[in-house]
Amino acid sequence: MVSYCTYCGAALPDAEARYCPRCGAPVLTATAKREAYQETFKVGQRPRISVKVGTPGSINVVSGAEGQVAVTADITERGSIDYRAAQESNLITVSSRTKTWDPLLWGSYVFSGGPRANINVIAPRDADLDLETVTDAISVSGIDGMISAESKTSNIRFQNCAGTIAVHTHTGEVNLENVNGLIDVRDTIGMVNYSGSLATGSSAIRTTTGDINVALKGAQDLFIEASTTVGHIVSRIDLAESKYDRGQYIGQHISGRVGSGRGRLVLDATTGSITIVQA
Repeated sequence: MVSYCTYCGAALPDAEARYCPRCGAPVLTATAKREAYQETFKVGQRPRISVKVGTPGSINVVSGAEGQVAVTADITERGSIDYRAAQESNLITVSSRTKTWDPLLWGSYVFSGGPRANINVIAPRDADLDLETVTDAISVSGIDGMISAESKTSNIRFQNCAGTIAVHTHTGEVNLENVNGLIDVRDTIGMVNYSGSLATGSSAIRTTTGDINVALKGAQDLFIEASTTVGHIVSRIDLAESKYDRGQYIGQHISGRVGSGRGRLVLDATTGSITIVQA
C-alpha cells in the first residue's frame, strides 16, 4: 500500500520513510511515539521557574502545594528533541529544542505532528515565572508573582493571578481574567481582553492591530490615557478631569482620572478600538 505525505501529497518511497522526498516534511505515522516525563522538585518560598519551549508545544502552569514544583512533559518524537528539566537552588529550568534545525522543515512540524513538547507545571502560588513558546499557547492559573510570558505565534491566557505581569505575543489573542496587580501587555496582531483590579504604579496594554477591552473591578485609583490611530474609544466609567481629542488620522485620544489617579494605565491601539467598563 502506497503512503502519501500529509503536507504536500507526494507518494512516499516505503513504509519506513521518515521524511518526504519531495518537500522534506516529517512523516506523520501511527508509530510516532508520545512519551510523558514527570519530575518533582522541592523548593523554598517564592521559587523561580523558567520554561522555554523551542519546539512546537504549549505551556500550562497551575497553582498547587507549597514547597514543591511538579513538571510533566508530554513529548512526541523524543529522539528528535533535546529536553531538560533541572534545579539549581530555588530555580527550576525546563527547556526543549529540536536536535537538528532546518528552516525548510521546522515550520512543517506544526502541521505534520512531528517533534512536540507540551509542558505542564504545578507550582506554589507565590512562584515567579519566565515562560516562552514559539508556536503554541501559554496558560497560567492561580499564580501570584512576577510573571513574564511570550509566545511568538499563539494565544496567552491568565486566570485568577496577581502580581507584576508582562505579556508579549506577536500573533495571538491575550486574555487576562481576574488578574490583579500591575500589567504590561504588548500584542502585535490580536485582541487583548483584561479584567481585574490594577495596583498603584504603571500598567499598559498596547496593540498594533487588535482591539483592547478593559473591565476594571472594584475601586480604582488610576490616571487613564487611551489612544488609537485608527479606531474608536468607548469609556463607560466616570473619568474626572476628562479630556477628549481626535487623533491625527481616524483615531481618538481620551484621558481622565479615577479616584486620586495615583496609578497609571496606558491603552494604545494603532489599528483597533478600545473599550473601558466597570465590571
